[in-house]
Amino acid sequence: MISPKPRTPLQTDPDPVFDAGMSALVEWMGLAAAEFNQAIKTLANVATNSHSGSTVTIGTGIKLLTIDPGLAWLPGMSIGITSQEQPTDGMFGIVKAYDLSTGLTEVQVTDVVGEGEVYSSWWVFLSLNESLSIVTPPQFDRSVSEATTEFVGRAMGGYNSLIETSASRTVTAAELGSFVLISNAAAADLTITIPEGAVTGGLKFHNASNFVASVAPAAGTMLNARSAITTFDLLPGKTLELIAKAGIWSLLAGTALAAPLPSPLLATGDMLGPIEIVNGSLVTVPHSLGQLPKTLQGKLVCLADDQGVTAGEEQLHPLAERGTNGGISVRITSAELLVKFGNAGQVILRPDGVSAGIDESKWQLYIWVAA
Repeated sequence: MISPKPRTPLQTDPDPVFDAGMSALVEWMGLAAAEFNQAIKTLANVATNSHSGSTVTIGTGIKLLTIDPGLAWLPGMSIGITSQEQPTDGMFGIVKAYDLSTGLTEVQVTDVVGEGEVYSSWWVFLSLNESLSIVTPPQFDRSVSEATTEFVGRAMGGYNSLIETSASRTVTAAELGSFVLISNAAAADLTITIPEGAVTGGLKFHNASNFVASVAPAAGTMLNARSAITTFDLLPGKTLELIAKAGIWSLLAGTALAAPLPSPLLATGDMLGPIEIVNGSLVTVPHSLGQLPKTLQGKLVCLADDQGVTAGEEQLHPLAERGTNGGISVRITSAELLVKFGNAGQVILRPDGVSAGIDESKWQLYIWVAA
């Protein structure tokens, strides 16, 4: 009996429901594959089980024996032949030829038990013996090759393994297909480095820490839609999915931050941050433009729920040229920004449209500069 198929998750499902649904579906596929195989073997046994009275010496190579005619044997099928007198002795191999009319069977024997023994009464049966193995096709294979449960699980989003880390680390090529969980990060500069070289496969990341984590290639660039970037910044509570084809990485899905697509009017740009917000402080933030920025845009990123705003949400935030008692003022040079936080703190717009002061420890500032 084949186990009933679980509900197929929908793209509109919340992430936890979708992930749980995919896990259940992939688990069912592995179970159903085994059940289908067992059903096939049961049906095949009816059409292949037989006996033989041929006198044969156990050994490898070509063996001839006569079994019942009219069975379902075909060249290439795996066959098992065991002695009725001594059931522990026998031969395993591949059918080379079978005569439907006479039952004469030619077998290429590859594995034996009891070599050299001679018997004249045999049980003959279809054998899926331990030496039979199916190679998992490569990622993105669209041929008519045998699909193993490993291949199907990978294609359906099943993960090879769970990588949980709270510190910077490098994901190896052998770990492609893993789910990377960033948890309990102890610092704000955690970086996950993805494999370099002509690799093909995918990785999914989830940031369960309280800091922005960086996902970066070991060498070269990742391609995100139209623009080449070198790093993804993954906000707390957010998920990122990347996929590589021959070493070219692309953003498949997720809500990670990345350097904005360059405007045709702006030759170069730099995303600065995260910058810790401390009321009354003056912070020096270097940039790499080599000239005075023509455009500045600030945004606040919520690290933990505050004033009705959920962790991971962002708000554009004004930057003033001269300091006031509140807000943020910025003085620009060709090499750095001098960022002054007002003594009175920062104000955001709550979801209900009311302005409110924030808890600065729950927010970080990013500044986009372009020349």
